[in-house]
Amino acid sequence: MSLSQTLNNGNLTESEAAERAERRRRLGNLYRRYGILAILAIEMLLWTFLSPVFLTPSNMINVLRQASFVGVVAAGQTFVILTAGIDLSVGGVVAFGGMMAAMTMESGSSALIGAFAALATGIGIGYLNGFVSTKLKIPAFITTLAMMTMLKAVALLLRGGSPIAIRNTQYVQFGQGYLGSIPIPVVVLALTYLIGHWILWNTKFGQHIYAVGGNEAAARLAGIRAGRVISLMYVICGGLAGLAAIMISGRLETGTPLAGTNLELDSIAAVIVGGTSLFGGQGTMWGTLAGVMIISFLRNGLTLVGVSGFWQQFATGAIILVAVLLDHFVSARDRQ
Repeated sequence: MSLSQTLNNGNLTESEAAERAERRRRLGNLYRRYGILAILAIEMLLWTFLSPVFLTPSNMINVLRQASFVGVVAAGQTFVILTAGIDLSVGGVVAFGGMMAAMTMESGSSALIGAFAALATGIGIGYLNGFVSTKLKIPAFITTLAMMTMLKAVALLLRGGSPIAIRNTQYVQFGQGYLGSIPIPVVVLALTYLIGHWILWNTKFGQHIYAVGGNEAAARLAGIRAGRVISLMYVICGGLAGLAAIMISGRLETGTPLAGTNLELDSIAAVIVGGTSLFGGQGTMWGTLAGVMIISFLRNGLTLVGVSGFWQQFATGAIILVAVLLDHFVSARDRQ
């Protein structure tokens, strides 16, 4: 609704209409900044009340370790969605990247070379996604969906669907090792979000990301190379999916074509639940991390109280639907 329509329909003065619009924007920002944290706190209190095991150190470590795999991918997904894009190929990157790492080390290469193979795979696929989406103007949904399908097929074809054992003990530490008493995947998760937050809030590049997501045409008029920014988002997302492939294959001690199953859906769900707008230009890294933990705690809590996996899927889907509806409602009010 335009300002003139607001004035005519509500008999408001221009200053009153502007004040009301500003109030709506503030409420939307409050929801995105603090509403997610409130939901997370309430959920933790609920599971603590329902299960005495929930807040034990061993359970928290297990939840954080499992959340780290999805969380690293979700961080990359946040960059893409902030520019109003989407990347469905991340699950395929994790499967194919893990297989590439395992095959590299099977031939006698070191753990670092194996890790580089997985990371380079993710970055290369991210570059292809960005190139096809921005240069060839193919919608990102179609591009990344096709890439996901091809990558999972190639991962199956490499060894006829069979996994590849990883016997390099140094590489396995990426998924199973500890830094002091903290699992290495959890350390990687924390560093990923610290760096991601710094990029978005303390660099000019971060300002460009929000500008392109908020209004790509206006960003171009302001001199921002929107195509380059969008392409880099897919490179970052692919690189972080490659990093997740290292952690997951190390955790499993196996490169398997089944790794990363549903990871694209889980990562997108975490970003949406965390308050990042599907329309682009709105969202934070800390919101995504909260979204990751909300979903992780939900599944863990339901498991602890004996709820079947089928109902866990239903509950996860319900949370995603509510988050999308809230995003639609808040974004619609912001545009009024």
